[in-house]
Amino acid sequence: MAPKRKRSDDDDGATAQNKRFAYLKPRVRHISQRTIKSKWTTLPEPVQEKVREMFRSLERPVIVRHRDERKRIEAQTAVAAVVKKYVPMAHTILQMERMILGCFYCLHGEFEADFFAIFFSLGRRLPRMPFPPVTKDTNFDYESLLHEHRSLEAQLSTTTNGIDLLKMEIAKEEALLAKETKQLEEMEKNAKRAEAERKRQMKNEHPVLRHIDSLPQHQAGSSAPFSVIDGQDGDTALCDVKPDPELLSLVTQLNGHLQSMQNNVTPFVGLKDAIIQAQVALDLVSMPAE
Repeated sequence: MAPKRKRSDDDDGATAQNKRFAYLKPRVRHISQRTIKSKWTTLPEPVQEKVREMFRSLERPVIVRHRDERKRIEAQTAVAAVVKKYVPMAHTILQMERMILGCFYCLHGEFEADFFAIFFSLGRRLPRMPFPPVTKDTNFDYESLLHEHRSLEAQLSTTTNGIDLLKMEIAKEEALLAKETKQLEEMEKNAKRAEAERKRQMKNEHPVLRHIDSLPQHQAGSSAPFSVIDGQDGDTALCDVKPDPELLSLVTQLNGHLQSMQNNVTPFVGLKDAIIQAQVALDLVSMPAE
């Protein structure tokens, strides 16, 4: 069993090597016997002659492969017999070409008798073989089919290149999408973190500020006037609110700072007037006598 598996692996490798380029994948379509009997018809005589002409075009490469003149004559005789009587059961020109070439290449093999027995049997069935109703004589024109195959291969190559370009664009867009998704996730994390921080700060917010925030927009929009009160009334509160333990210490500190600033500024109250008088006196002294 091991050698058989090795041969299978070798065949797979050879197949993969032979299919390095784009190719048309063969497809098999199963037709019911009822459809064949009811809709398919036999080929007209001109179309049958077109099939025979196709095999005559294959005669020369089969014959010239023999260097010996005697073998050439034998091959020519065999080819003439096959062209005269052979028509495969396949309904496409490519299938017929493969089968007849397989027969020609096996002329000197051990399966030669079996191949020719099948081919002669099929050749006698040519006038009675059913074909699809859309079959035309151009379907058996070798040059026309080659041209069509080249056109299909060119279209396949163009389509394959387009698919590759689309795959590259898709990969580029997917990479950009992944980058933007990562940025979006980071922004969502930052937004959640900012929202949590805002809620935490709102919990520590003073009740007065909460009351101001709860006011309507037209009331909260006008700013309340703020003025420094006289030092004699420094013991009074900054606003008419009830004493709050958290706010009392802050108000006391502010009052102390204001009192200290006022005490520091009091000695310099008359300094501005003295400076003005000194400046006037200096101006009078510096004036020239008339």
